[in-house]
Amino acid sequence: EWLAGFVEKFLGADHIVPPTVLREVDGQTGSVQAWVEGAPISRAADWSADINQDDLQYIAVIDWLLANGDRHRENFFVGKEGHAYAIDHGFILPLRQESKLRSFPLRFFSNQDLSPRVLETLKRASSSDAGMHMVEDAFAFIFGQNSGVAKSILDRFKIRLAELVEMKKFPDY
Repeated sequence: EWLAGFVEKFLGADHIVPPTVLREVDGQTGSVQAWVEGAPISRAADWSADINQDDLQYIAVIDWLLANGDRHRENFFVGKEGHAYAIDHGFILPLRQESKLRSFPLRFFSNQDLSPRVLETLKRASSSDAGMHMVEDAFAFIFGQNSGVAKSILDRFKIRLAELVEMKKFPDY
């Protein structure tokens, strides 16, 4: 959860992943996430009309970059004023590249253009050396300093980000 929120901030999205902090309880490290009022899109009558489309695109982008294997209709929400919120990032950044990606928002936008706002934030993020360095530090923190695993996963993240910016549209899903 924490890393997904960190990536969201790096991209310049503002409220997609509810604020999340790391905490240690009884010697175990985990995350605590702010509660968000809203309804899973599975319960929204016409969710595609009710939800902010840029917010939904940011969820699809985050799912693509983090190779989310579990984005279904129960773990993203329509909140106040149509804002979208994404929770449950427990199946991201698989160690094996061939692991299955599962993202309902990514399927919704398959092969479609990125919105101008989303594309601009991706361009800004991908060209920020300082921002990318912070992402590298965050990956090292989660996966271990000087870890071959962290480098491999980070390399895939960077490739996916560059592909989105270059193609200006979502991958075929």
